[in-house]
Amino acid sequence: MRFRPIMLLLPVILAGGCSSDDDPTAPLDTGPRYTQIASATIGPAGGEITGDQLTLLVPAAGFSGDATVTIAVSDDDRPFGVDQVTRMYRIDGLPEDYDQPLQLTIAHGAKTEGDQTFVVLGEEAFCRSRDDVLMRYRILPSTGDGNVVTAVIPAPDPDKRSVPANKNGGFSFGASVLTGYSLYTTPQGHFRIGVPIGHLRNYVEMGNYLEEAYSRFRTLGFSYSARTNWPVDVTLKSLEDDGGAMSSKLGDNHGYMELALEILDDLPNMRLTCAHEFFHIVQGLYDPRAPMVQAAGPSRHYWVDEAAAVWSEELFTSVQDFASQARNGYQMAPFAGMQKGAEQNARHHGYGMSAVIKYLADRYGQNIVATIFGDIRNEVHPVEAVCRYDPAGWWEAFMSDYILSEIYTDVSRATWFINAEDKWTIAAARDTLKTWTRSYPDLSGAIYQISLGYVGLKPSDQLIFTLTGAENRYLSLFRYNTSTLEFLSAGYESVAVPDILTMTVQGWNLFALVTDNMYEDPYTDTRPITLKAHIPGGIDLSAATHCDFELDLFYVTYLQQDGRTNEGSISTGFEAEGGTWTGSTYTGTSADGKEEIEITIDPATSMITFYKVHRQDGANELRLEGSLPVTPDTSDYFYMAEFNLGGNGVCTNVTDVGFSNVWGTTIRNYYCDGSSNIRVRFWRE
Repeated sequence: MRFRPIMLLLPVILAGGCSSDDDPTAPLDTGPRYTQIASATIGPAGGEITGDQLTLLVPAAGFSGDATVTIAVSDDDRPFGVDQVTRMYRIDGLPEDYDQPLQLTIAHGAKTEGDQTFVVLGEEAFCRSRDDVLMRYRILPSTGDGNVVTAVIPAPDPDKRSVPANKNGGFSFGASVLTGYSLYTTPQGHFRIGVPIGHLRNYVEMGNYLEEAYSRFRTLGFSYSARTNWPVDVTLKSLEDDGGAMSSKLGDNHGYMELALEILDDLPNMRLTCAHEFFHIVQGLYDPRAPMVQAAGPSRHYWVDEAAAVWSEELFTSVQDFASQARNGYQMAPFAGMQKGAEQNARHHGYGMSAVIKYLADRYGQNIVATIFGDIRNEVHPVEAVCRYDPAGWWEAFMSDYILSEIYTDVSRATWFINAEDKWTIAAARDTLKTWTRSYPDLSGAIYQISLGYVGLKPSDQLIFTLTGAENRYLSLFRYNTSTLEFLSAGYESVAVPDILTMTVQGWNLFALVTDNMYEDPYTDTRPITLKAHIPGGIDLSAATHCDFELDLFYVTYLQQDGRTNEGSISTGFEAEGGTWTGSTYTGTSADGKEEIEITIDPATSMITFYKVHRQDGANELRLEGSLPVTPDTSDYFYMAEFNLGGNGVCTNVTDVGFSNVWGTTIRNYYCDGSSNIRVRFWRE
C-alpha cells in the first residue's frame, strides 16, 4: 500500500435539509437531490456501514451510545466538475460526542496517475467573510491502494465551552474523491495549499503571504495556543468571490480556508486576502462560543471581527494612506451606533467600523486589538471591549478626526455633503432659526450641512448652536470651502460662530457634527438630541421691570459646624420687581427686600454673560453667581424673554455658590445631573 493524498468532500447538511425515511428522494431545501441508500445502528462496540462504494468504520468506544447512521448519494452534486471522480455521498446521524477518528473508504473507477489524485474535505459552516453558512472544502490526509482511497474523519476537539440544549443536531458529512490537484505545505508547516494542476502558479507566494500573516498577528499579541493541530488547510477553486475562512463544528483545530483561484493572478490582492482570512481563523480562537455554535452563525461581536480584519489589511501593503476596498459604501457605519449599526448588516457595519479599530490602534498602539479580542474571549460585550478606554475621552475625538480624513482618506467633504442628515441654507434675512431633533443610539453621530449664502448679515451677527437632550451629547463644528475642511469649535451645550458675514463672503460653509457618547447595556438604546442653530437679532429688554430666577441644583454636600457632612439639594427661586437697567445690566430686589438679582446680557448674542442672585434672611444666606450662554425664547405672550438650561451643563454655568445658616452649615461641594435646571425670565407689568 502506497501513501498518497486523497481528496474527500465532507459537507455538513443542515437538519432542515435532510431527506426523510418516508421520502428517501426528498431534495434538500436548496441544492442537489439525495437518495438514501443505507442505514445502520452503531453503538459503543463500534461497527461499519456501507453504501454503494463508500464504507464508514466506527472504532470501539467511538460512540458513547447507539446512533442511527445513514448514507445518501447524489449524482448531480458536483462542486468540482470533471475533477470529481465519484458520486457525492452524504453521511448523517453522527453523534456530537463521538470521540474517536472515523475511517472512511471510497472506491472509484477513475484512471489516475499517482500524485495527480488528491483529497479535500468539505463542511457546511459559517463563513465570516460571507456572513453565511456555506459549503466549503479542505484537504484531508489520505492513503490510496489501487482504486480505493482511505481517509480519516477527525474526532471533534474536546471543548469546555457550553453548547445549547439542542446541540444543533449532530454531525453530517459528505464525501467524494477528486483528481487533478496538487498539495503544497509551507516550509514552516502552518499551511497546506490544495491547488489544481492546471493552475500551478504563485502558490508558493501564497504560502509566503500566509506565513507572513501568521508571524505578524503573533507580534500583535495574539496567541495561537487554542489551536494545536497545524497546518491550516487552504483549498483553491473557482468561486464568485475571493473566498473565506471557515469555522468548523469539529473545533478550533479544524478551521480552514477556501480561496478563489483568480487571486493567484493578483499578488497584491492575494496578500491582503490571505492576511484578512487568516485573521478570521485567529479570531475564531478567541470566540467564547462552542464550535457547534460558531459554525452555525455569527456572534454579537461579528462586526468587530470584520472591522479588525479590514483594518489589518494595511499591515500587508506598502500603499500610502491605504484604505481597504471593503470599506467602499460603508464609510458612514460609525454614525449608526457602535452596536446598533450591526443590527441591519453586521458584516457591512464592521467594514465601516474599521475606522474605529484604526483610530484606537494608531492612538494606543496596535496591540490594543489583541487586548480587545482577549476581552471578547472572556465574554465581555464587544462595546465594553472596544471602549476599555473611556469613550467620553475619545468618541467625539474619533468622530472629529474621521470627519477631517485624519483616519482614512476614503472620506472627504463630498462624503459628508452627500450623507448629511439634513441641509440648511442661510439665503435671506428670514433664515435665522433651524432646529433638528432625532434619536441617537449609543456611540453614534449625525452630520448637518449649513450653507452660508446671505451677504446681508451684519458684521456683529453670530450663528449660535445649542445642543439639548441626551446627557453625554457633544457638538463639533467644521468649516469648509472648495479646497479645505477644518475644525472650527466644539462644546457640550452651546457653540457660537462669530462674524458669519466674513465667513460667508470668504466662501466658507459649515458642518455640524452631533455625537452621543453614552453607552450602557444593552448598548442599542436611543435618546433624543436637539440641535438648534440661531442667528440672534438682539432683544430689547429695557422695558422689563420684573425678573425671576429659578434653580434646581442636585447633590449638594453640606459641611456642618461639627465637621460632619450630609447630602441635600438646592431648589430655590428668586424674584425681583421694579428693576432698572444700566446699559445691558439689570438690577432688582424682591418686594420684601431680602432678595437681589443682577444680570448682564450681551447685546450681540442676547445671552446672559453674568448673573448674581443673593438672599439674606437673618443668619440664613444664599448666593449664586455664573453665566447662562443660551439663546432666549421670546415666543411667550407674557414673558419678554426666557433663558432655560437643563442637565449636567447647569453646574458648568454656576461658578460660585455661597451658603450659611444659623447652625453654621456651609456648602462643601455640589453636583448636577439630568434633572438639574436653571431658568431666568423677564417681564413687565
